[in-house]
Amino acid sequence: MQAKPEGEHPKFTRISDVILDACQLALDQRNLPVAEALHQALELVMTRSAGPRDVERRTVPEAVLKSFDQIDALRRDLRGHS
Repeated sequence: MQAKPEGEHPKFTRISDVILDACQLALDQRNLPVAEALHQALELVMTRSAGPRDVERRTVPEAVLKSFDQIDALRRDLRGHS
């Protein structure tokens, strides 16, 4: 597969991957409101149904679980500095 120019996403990238990357960036920058909004968007795309007969087969990736923990830690840290 040929490398894509910077800023372009390969066709196989899932929107959840892009949102998770953005959420991690917001956490790195300690931007809690943005991290929370992105995490909510991540939950939406990960829980959407493919159809009425669809059964959820995916597991929650470790990176997503880690981001939940990081958001909680940032909340606690910012509350302590308010």
